[in-house]
Amino acid sequence: MSTRSTRRLTGAAVLALTALSLTPAVGSAATAPAPVSAADAAGGYIARQLAVTGSHFVTYASPDWGLTADGILALDAVGVGQAQATASTADLSTHVKDYITGEQWGDKNSLYAGATAKTLNVAVAQKADPRAFGGVDLVTDLTGLLQTSGSFIGRFSDRSTFGDYSNAFGQSLAIIGLKRATGSAPASAVKFLKAQQCPDGGFRLDPATTSCTSDPDATSMAVQAIIAANGSSDATAVKGLDFL
Repeated sequence: MSTRSTRRLTGAAVLALTALSLTPAVGSAATAPAPVSAADAAGGYIARQLAVTGSHFVTYASPDWGLTADGILALDAVGVGQAQATASTADLSTHVKDYITGEQWGDKNSLYAGATAKTLNVAVAQKADPRAFGGVDLVTDLTGLLQTSGSFIGRFSDRSTFGDYSNAFGQSLAIIGLKRATGSAPASAVKFLKAQQCPDGGFRLDPATTSCTSDPDATSMAVQAIIAANGSSDATAVKGLDFL
C-alpha cells in the first residue's frame, strides 16, 4: 500500500474514532449523532488535505493537477466536502492548460488525451461548462484527439512531441466524459476499447502492445466506460466483470 493510501486510511480511521467518542453513554439524555460512514470519513479527509495544500494536491513540491482531479471526483462520488470540491475545481480551471497541454514545458502544441478526458469528467461532475473550462473547450479538444484513420481508428491519442502515452484509462475516461457531456460517445472509440479485451475477459492497459496481458485497473475503467456507453447488458462488459 502506498504512503499516500496509508495516510488517507489513517485519516478516515481517526475521523471514525472521533465520531465514536462523541456517542453518549447508555442512559444519556443526549441524542446520539448519526454514524459517519467510511466513505464520508474518507471524503472528509480528502477535503481537509486539499485545503492544507491550497486547494490542490502537491507531489514533489509541485502542484499535481491529475491527483487533484481525482480528489474532486472522489468528493463528488460521496457527496461530501463540496465547498472544497468547488474551490479545487476553480483552482484546476485556472491551471487547466498546465495540466492538459505541454505549455509548462514550453510545448504549447501538445495535448494529452487522458488529462483532457479526466478534466472533462471533473467539469461535468461539478456542473461547470465543459466547453468553457478555464477558457478551454474540453469537448472539442478531446474529440480532436480521436483517430479517424490509420491502425488505431477510434483511439484517443496524445498529440505531443514526446510521444503517445495514451492508454485504456484515458480511453475509458474519454468515453465516460463525452457520454456525460454530450449524451453520446463516439462508436469508434467504444469499438476500439472493446478491441483491447483479452481472451480471459480482462483489458490490457497499453493498446500499442501486440501481446494481451489483462490489467485489473484498466479492466475496471473499461467496464465502467462500456456500461456508460452501452448499458450493463453489453456482453463485453459482462465478460470484463466476470474477469474482475
